[in-house]
Amino acid sequence: MCPEDIVQCANYISSCMARITAEGLILEIGSDFDRFIDAIDNHSSRGPVTPKFDPRIERLGENNAFWILGRNGKGEVVHTQAIRIMDIGDGTLAEHIREEFPAYTPPLWNLVSDMEQYRPGPGSLTIRGTACYHGDFWLKGGKDGFRGRGMNVLTARLAMAICMMKWDPDYIYAYMHSLVACNGIAPRSGFMHMEQNNVFWSIPGYDELLEAWMVWSGREDIMHFISSTSLSLADQLAASRPAEFDRKKRKSEAAA
Repeated sequence: MCPEDIVQCANYISSCMARITAEGLILEIGSDFDRFIDAIDNHSSRGPVTPKFDPRIERLGENNAFWILGRNGKGEVVHTQAIRIMDIGDGTLAEHIREEFPAYTPPLWNLVSDMEQYRPGPGSLTIRGTACYHGDFWLKGGKDGFRGRGMNVLTARLAMAICMMKWDPDYIYAYMHSLVACNGIAPRSGFMHMEQNNVFWSIPGYDELLEAWMVWSGREDIMHFISSTSLSLADQLAASRPAEFDRKKRKSEAAA
């Protein structure tokens, strides 16, 4: 990474951190994944981490991974995410994922033995070089949470900027539920490309399979939004949310 890019990343990280702190979300960043697991198991309402970020399964440390935890004013964990650099060798990302697919499967979900669960698309078939996996993203909603306030823009893109400074990868990719990706969360989080019908899992208690899409951005995509140092999208999303709540409140009061 050239000096100009380093400065741009540093400025972007500083801007994100200032905005996140102003919203009352207290962040902790680290690479000790035993602490990550402990915080999630004992201090949050989200489920267990995926195998890719479980130190009991994978070798994780400061050289290949980091995590971000966010707490509210009560000290409760209300936000998690993690990024790790993947060794895809001389092949494509599609070849890597096909080989490692079970490790991407969230805990408590199932592989379906009688069907092809991974269907690589044109993106993953051409992605080569260094790639980082962005996963275990969770932002608590409700009264004590931060969902719906533009925070996914700030927190996800903050992690991308840190990742660029740390490893300068060619790509960053993630998986999202198809409906979540279509709802606009992918571009808000900094992912400019989507690959539909990519992976399928079964969930106990549900008849239908869960369809997940791979979402990703290349280095040029990421540096493009980092170089602008603009967080206006977070402002727009935060400003639109109270208006929605006001409309619901007025409807409720009218019905009463």
